[in-house]
Amino acid sequence: MDLTFLGQLRIVLWGSSVGLTIVLLLVGAHYYALAWGWCLQEAGANLGAMFRLFRIRPDLLRAEVWRKAGRFQWRWLSRGLWVSVGQTTNAMTSGMDLLIIARVLGPATVVIYSCTGKLVQVLQNQPQSLASFALPGLSQMKASESRERIRSVATSLTQAMILIGGAILCMVLPLNQQFVNHWTGAQYFGGILLTVLFLVNFIARLIDYTLALALFAFGYEKMYAIRSLLDSLVSVGLACALVRPFGIKGVLLGFASGALLVAIPMDLYFFAREFHVTLIDAARPYFPYLWRAAAVGGAAYALLGRIEMPNLVVVAMAAAAVGLVYSLIAWPYVRRNELGGYINSVTTGLRTSLRSRIHNWRNKHLTSVVD
Repeated sequence: MDLTFLGQLRIVLWGSSVGLTIVLLLVGAHYYALAWGWCLQEAGANLGAMFRLFRIRPDLLRAEVWRKAGRFQWRWLSRGLWVSVGQTTNAMTSGMDLLIIARVLGPATVVIYSCTGKLVQVLQNQPQSLASFALPGLSQMKASESRERIRSVATSLTQAMILIGGAILCMVLPLNQQFVNHWTGAQYFGGILLTVLFLVNFIARLIDYTLALALFAFGYEKMYAIRSLLDSLVSVGLACALVRPFGIKGVLLGFASGALLVAIPMDLYFFAREFHVTLIDAARPYFPYLWRAAAVGGAAYALLGRIEMPNLVVVAMAAAAVGLVYSLIAWPYVRRNELGGYINSVTTGLRTSLRSRIHNWRNKHLTSVVD
């Protein structure tokens, strides 16, 4: 119920902030329109959570409950402080790239960089949001399920996110240039190599995020913060060192290197140690998804990369066709492993729920006709 409420709240706030930003831009608010849109999302999330808490547990907001809790203990916040440190360092890997490019190469290059990567940056939020919803369930499983069961669920979660990320890779790689051409103009496309680097960084960060999410659910808050700090320092340091010899491509090389050389190896090490498996066994379940996505994306680029498309509608249709091909190629493998079992159980539940609703609707309709 609470996850449903949070999802609905995010959708409403996102739509409201976009609408407010557009209205303020039309009336001439300029950059303040973006600031007010951001403020609406932040304030709305806090107020919405407070309202929800008041509806389901009003007793927690009463003064007598706070008095019964006793004196304040810093240990209550220690785990949260480590989480805050980790989230603060994550901001370095998600925003410092623009500052580095603007400082070294100038604001005009930032526009090319942002336009080339915008499609990836927008789509990458979807699998990450879906993965974050699994955190409460993973935390609960730690106290009630076997270690093997938890490892199976955590691995399937990462595989599911890579499956979604692979679909994004297959669609963006061959069509990103067409998208940028129709969206802003051909002069703002930074090249296919820059697109590939955006996608490599996206996939690496997605794997890192899901593995770190699983470890976080098992009490690795402190190690999560330390790992994030090391990742941020290495990523920013390499980006600063590579931006002059390689241009904007060097920035993405630096950030991708931080994920591939620091974050993911540390995640796999702690994952293998937590579940008593080897590093190879911890990493093996993900390779079949990665090479299938790379193969379909490369073939789609060879076929569609040089075809001129007249408008964004045709681009969207081509993306849907590529996604369908990727699904047909990936599904036989998915069906044979643990992730396929979870997907089948979910689809079975959805079909059962749909049939039940249709049956209830028919009964009500027949009853009303007879009456």
